[in-house]
Amino acid sequence: MDKQGRVKLVLAIAHKIDDRDELPWDHANIILRTYGVAELDDDSWGPTTAETIDTATDEQLLELAQHFGLELPSEAPAAVVTAIATSTQPLFMFASHLAMHRVLVHEVAEALAAFGIKLFVAHDSITVDTEWHSEIESALDRADAGLVFLHRGFKESSWCDQEVGWLLGRHVPVMALRFDADPYGPLGKHQAQTAGNLPPEAIASSTLGRIASKPELQRGFGASLVDAMAASPRFAVTDSIWLYLRELRSLDSSQCARLLQACKDNTQINWANSALDGGTPYPRAIVAFLRQQPGGGVITADIDAYEVYLQQLEDERNVRSRGVASPPPTANAGSPWP
Repeated sequence: MDKQGRVKLVLAIAHKIDDRDELPWDHANIILRTYGVAELDDDSWGPTTAETIDTATDEQLLELAQHFGLELPSEAPAAVVTAIATSTQPLFMFASHLAMHRVLVHEVAEALAAFGIKLFVAHDSITVDTEWHSEIESALDRADAGLVFLHRGFKESSWCDQEVGWLLGRHVPVMALRFDADPYGPLGKHQAQTAGNLPPEAIASSTLGRIASKPELQRGFGASLVDAMAASPRFAVTDSIWLYLRELRSLDSSQCARLLQACKDNTQINWANSALDGGTPYPRAIVAFLRQQPGGGVITADIDAYEVYLQQLEDERNVRSRGVASPPPTANAGSPWP
């Protein structure tokens, strides 16, 4: 965190804690103790609330700010000035399923949405008064891939058969999930994922793994994950997305620029460390990742500028953590004595 951002956060938290109408003294100390910060001193000659809060680490300040619902300071990197070509769009998938299982399919769609993937579920995706035949056909034409929920009765459906045939005819990847029905016909050429009684999150996780294994989906998958990273609301979500994103080598220049900007703007990225990279701060891990991407070369100047900025922040933190004081004055400097 830069100096200006730290000062603003310290004062904002102190203001919240000093509001005795909203936060009694003992409650304030419980909060501070919970986050590992020194408690308030009841000695009127002791440190003020702001001075107490200033003893917190950057990480503790961030946690306190989140506790009080304060706006977190953004990093302030060098501006990005780059010419970017039109980018690949995030993945759009079509869900073929029986209506009676729409709740399950909806929950799988929600789980995939956290990774920037849009799963078209007819019952959720078609707006009221829209001609639903046309909407389904349009979605089938646009889909990058299909996800088929094979339950008993699927084969007898008037629509499901045709949806799968439409997708196979377009030669896009079609991934089958086997519940209590087996894949058949052309769909049966490929191994289905046994879903059984798996919860929606587990189905989504296995689907992400299958997507990651298909080269033809890599560019769209990258676009989805970059968008998801930019919108990540929590550190744990950032970790989940990074698990897949870090393996890709397909990002174009626009996606690289967007990920770099997300790293600067989203505190759920730039305040976190990557366990998958040995605890390396995410900004450092992402800079290294961007240098390996096809589009990274286009924004090399911006990556370099951001890396310089990160080094400056790191140097400042190191100085502060060592408690390095200003050099002592030279002999007799400013002294009234000879």
